[in-house]
Amino acid sequence: MKKFYFILLTVITISFLGNENLNSQTNDKEIEKFNNFSNTEFYDLAAVASHDNIAKDILVFDLFGEVALQEHTTYNKLNVSNLDTGIYIIQVTENTKTTSRKLVVK
Repeated sequence: MKKFYFILLTVITISFLGNENLNSQTNDKEIEKFNNFSNTEFYDLAAVASHDNIAKDILVFDLFGEVALQEHTTYNKLNVSNLDTGIYIIQVTENTKTTSRKLVVK
């Protein structure tokens, strides 16, 4: 039963993280114009783009909060071929700004 409530809470949290319009005020600590797009069925890449597209640290968490992928990159694409199909939380840090969103791997 505890697992069910944990998963339910996680799904609710992910749905709030994916909604960019929850707070109409600009948060100075978030990455400006950050977008992420899930991979398609044919490609093993997910787009991770921002206004500046500078070097970034990327952490991908599974629904249990464990790090599934960790990468430091200057590219705007993330190789997700090693991840199982499912919903993840992606956390991207550029300089001192951090943004979290949901990531769907197909």
